Amino acid sequence: MSIPIRGASRKGTFFGVVLAVFSLLLVIIVFGGAYYFIIQPQLIKKPFMEKPGLSEQALELAGRNYLVLNSSHFSYLANEIGAYKLKGGLVSKDTPEIEFVLTDVGASFSVFVEENVPSGVRGKAVNPDIKIKGRQLIAIEVLESRDILKAVRAQLDKNALEVELLKDMRVLADKGYLALWDTIR
Repeated sequence: MSIPIRGASRKGTFFGVVLAVFSLLLVIIVFGGAYYFIIQPQLIKKPFMEKPGLSEQALELAGRNYLVLNSSHFSYLANEIGAYKLKGGLVSKDTPEIEFVLTDVGASFSVFVEENVPSGVRGKAVNPDIKIKGRQLIAIEVLESRDILKAVRAQLDKNALEVELLKDMRVLADKGYLALWDTIR
């Protein structure tokens, strides 16, 4: 036999509602924080990088399939498209690595991002996350433009540049590539 206690059910309901609201707020804070700080980092300041120059004969030499670009051009380009936001993730601790491939001259450049600073070297990437392919003349055109992001978007729209995803989407999101993609799209 049970004895009804006045107000007991209201207290249980009130406690349940408070617990549900608290749980919902906690979930929003955790997932919102994860999105804001991990997937789409907003608080990272873009490092200054001097724009590397091109020789006056760069277009002419590139038109004859001579390699006129070097690793500093690709470090700068990576910085301008937002690679400074990339980081070693929680899923994969590997350093973010982007490989740029110049299809017309057969040259590759690898750009690593360490402590939010892109740094390039000539040669094929060992373990790239993404690969960006295009002709050297397109890269020169992008580098010479006043608005690099607008130029990259235009070349992507014309399919003159190709972005190949080489890692699982979870790994790419964890390293911050969604922020880079949102920047260039």
